[in-house]
Amino acid sequence: MKFRAVIPTAALAIVAVVAVACGEGDTIVSSDGSTATGISVSGTGTASAEPDLVLLQLGVEVERRTVAAAREAAAASQQAIIEALKANGVDEKDIQTVHFSVQPRYDSPNRVRVLSGYNVSNVVSITVREIDKASAAIDAAVAAGGDSVVVQGISFAIDDPTELREEARRDAVEDAEERASQLADAAGVKRGRPISIVESSFTPFPQLGIGGEAFARADTATPIQAGELDILVNVNILYAIE
Repeated sequence: MKFRAVIPTAALAIVAVVAVACGEGDTIVSSDGSTATGISVSGTGTASAEPDLVLLQLGVEVERRTVAAAREAAAASQQAIIEALKANGVDEKDIQTVHFSVQPRYDSPNRVRVLSGYNVSNVVSITVREIDKASAAIDAAVAAGGDSVVVQGISFAIDDPTELREEARRDAVEDAEERASQLADAAGVKRGRPISIVESSFTPFPQLGIGGEAFARADTATPIQAGELDILVNVNILYAIE
C-alpha cells in the first residue's frame, strides 16, 4: 500500500495521523482535524469449537372444516410430539411454545371466495442438550406428529461461550496492536497507549431447514452433523501517537 501526504514543514508537529478501516484488509493513513487524534485500527479474533446444543423448531399444521376439529387434531398431534421428545431425554423446561395460530382457509371456484375450512398451527422450540441424542429425538417427534408435522429448521449453539469469547478477544486486540504498530512505523511515528477500545462480537449459527415429508418417507435415522461454530470478536482501538 502506498501513502501520499503533502504536509508543510512548519505544521508537521501538529499533524495527527489517523488510520481508518476501509474494506477488508485495507488501511489508509491520513490526517484530519478532529480532536481525538491517533492511530485508529480494527482487529479481529476468532475461536472455534464444536457446538453442544441443538436448537429445533417443529410443530403441527392441521386443516379441518371447523375450528374445533382443527384445534383438536393439532392439539393431539402436538401433545404426541411433546411426549416423544420427553421420552428421548428432552427436559420439559427445554420445550417452549413459540407460535400458535388459527386461520380461515378459502377456495375461489369461479372467482367466488368460499370458506373451505380452518388451519391451526402450533410450533414449539426445543433445546436438545446432548447432540448424540438429537437424531433419535427428532425422528421420534416427527413420527409422533404424523403427516401434520412441520419442521421449520435446526441450528446449533454453544451453551457457554465465555472462554472462547475471551480467546477471540485477546486475538482481536493483538491483531489491532500489530496493525497499529505497522502503521506507526510506516508513518514515522511511535504508537502510544490505547485511548479507546470498542468491541463487538458475533456467533454465526449454521442452520438447516428440514421438511416433514423427508422424515415421513425415510426409514434411516436422520443424520445430524454439528460441525463447528466460530466466535468472532471485532475491536476498534484508537492509539495515541507519541
